[in-house]
Amino acid sequence: MKYKNSNRSLVLLILLLLIAAIAFFMLPSGNSSESGNITGKWEFYFTYSNDTNLIYRGDLEIEMKDSLQVSFAIVAPKSLRPEMIKATKLTMVADKISGSLIYDRYKIRGGFLIEYFELQFNQNQTFSGFGRCTAFCAEGTDQSTIRWYGSKQITTPNN
Repeated sequence: MKYKNSNRSLVLLILLLLIAAIAFFMLPSGNSSESGNITGKWEFYFTYSNDTNLIYRGDLEIEMKDSLQVSFAIVAPKSLRPEMIKATKLTMVADKISGSLIYDRYKIRGGFLIEYFELQFNQNQTFSGFGRCTAFCAEGTDQSTIRWYGSKQITTPNN
C-alpha cells in the first residue's frame, strides 16, 4: 500500500510541475517587446483607402527614456523632402502604439490636419496599423481609412 501512495504522489508531483512549466512558457514575457523590439528606427509607408496609388513613406523612431517618445519623418508622394510630424496623445499597450499626428506646416480649412494612428508591432520586426483623419481633413480623405506598414531598420556598425 505504501508503494502505491508514493507512486501516486510522484505522478501528481510530475503533473503539477508539467502544468507549471506549460503555464510559464505560455505566458507572455513582461518587457521583451516593449523595450527590445519596439524601440529603434523603423521604415514605413501608408496609403489612404480612397487612393492607394499615393504612397507616403517615412521613418519612425521610438525611444523609451523617461516616457514614450515617437518621431515621424514623412515624405509625401512626389516629394523628396521629409516633414517632421508632431505626435501627440501617445499611448502604448503591450505591442501597440496609438496617438495623433498633427501636420502643422500648413492649414486646411482654417486648421492643422490631425490624424489618428494605431500601430501593432509583430515579433518578426514588422508592424501594421490603421488610422483616419480626425480634424481639418484634406478633400476626399475625411471618410478614408489609412493603412500603415513598416519594418525595423537594420543597423550595421558603420551606420
